[in-house]
Amino acid sequence: MTANDIEHALERLVEADRARSDATRAISNYQAERTEPPAPPVFEDIRAFLAFHSVRQGYYVGLRQEEAARFKAEEAYRQAADSLSSVLPSGSRLFYTYEGNSVTLRGVTFVIENQGGKIVILNSCGPAP
Repeated sequence: MTANDIEHALERLVEADRARSDATRAISNYQAERTEPPAPPVFEDIRAFLAFHSVRQGYYVGLRQEEAARFKAEEAYRQAADSLSSVLPSGSRLFYTYEGNSVTLRGVTFVIENQGGKIVILNSCGPAP
């Protein structure tokens, strides 16, 4: 990997980690703010059933969208971590200050460690909230 490739992988790792966190929070918020509609014991007619089905389907479509965003972020993290695991020596820590395109991450320093081939972001500190 070139130096540019490594910097790009670090940016992707940090951005994907933030996206994973945001997506997990979005799923929790979605489930807290919305609940699956309870099924009544009896549907009086087809219109009642179709109305229930529509609301239930809407709930699950929204939930699947949130879960898809988390899956996408997890996959991006995994790909970036895989590429970095071959260049950051096992047991080593890297203090990395983000300088990518995300304004909310710019200037934040992350502690990234290779734990036996698994890349982990241990913590972060810096000017971003």
